[in-house]
Amino acid sequence: MKKIVKYIKFYWLSLKINIFFKKLNGFYGIDCSYSLATLYFNRGNILSNLKRYSEAIEDFTKSKEIAGWTTDQEDYSFNRGIAYSYLNKHKEAISDFSHYLRSNSQDKEAYYCRAASYLAINMFKEALDDLNESISGDPRDTLFRYLKEIGLKLEEKERKDIFIEKVQAFQEKMFGPISRQPLIPIEKKCQLRVNLLQEELDELKVGIKDKNIVAITDALCDLQYVLSGAIIEFGLGDRFPQLFNEVHRSNMSKFCDNKMLALKTQEKYQKKGVENYFKEVDGKFLVYRKKDDKLLKGINYSPADLSSVTQTEIIFSKS
Repeated sequence: MKKIVKYIKFYWLSLKINIFFKKLNGFYGIDCSYSLATLYFNRGNILSNLKRYSEAIEDFTKSKEIAGWTTDQEDYSFNRGIAYSYLNKHKEAISDFSHYLRSNSQDKEAYYCRAASYLAINMFKEALDDLNESISGDPRDTLFRYLKEIGLKLEEKERKDIFIEKVQAFQEKMFGPISRQPLIPIEKKCQLRVNLLQEELDELKVGIKDKNIVAITDALCDLQYVLSGAIIEFGLGDRFPQLFNEVHRSNMSKFCDNKMLALKTQEKYQKKGVENYFKEVDGKFLVYRKKDDKLLKGINYSPADLSSVTQTEIIFSKS
């Protein structure tokens, strides 16, 4: 109780000092912006301790607006990220933690906090990367290792393709054992797979034309089922999660990690006569083509390496 009273007294004192600085600023022309920024920052911390996170975020934001987030004022972004995470606004929290880490890349607590937000929105790979950064040399290693184990289990769960598992069970009952190696079936079976996919795609087109959400849903489910069946038919069922993750990794490499890389990407496309622009999203910089808003490949883009996963002797089926 005494602690809360202390916070409240400090809170009201900060309000009075705030008014005082505004008067100095307005009547006497004294630049008190840094002091005001510090006051808002301190009051934000008090509000956070009182679990009034929305108000705390407002004060941290005012601190930023007054003083800006320069290298020596990055605590604003970290503390606001904490407040966002308590409100389950994890994308905003991740953006703030990423901003903070650009200038404080050795802060293990910040990696840990960002990892917690990544885990909350099922971004397992990113969470594991941050947990790895937060473990080494930190006195709370036991907690971090425990969280890492949880992350690994979640990642393992993510790696299992539930669609392929279910369709595989269906096909094994229908046709018996299936190939675990990359396989090119006979032409008749290949054509059947293409026809099945086209049939469901045509149904999707009709559903969209008729604005019938039930028909659209049915077509999408059937497309997924038939697609999974084709993956299994070509002997890629066991490898597909790894293949898909590699394509995902490649797509994510289209994003730029910082503004400098975004500017280099812009320059690359401008030399080719492609007008473009970029914007920051959750700590990443995305470069778009102006005429149609197509996402362009960042300067550090790397294509998907599927051959290393499928590199094996391909079977050509005779039946």
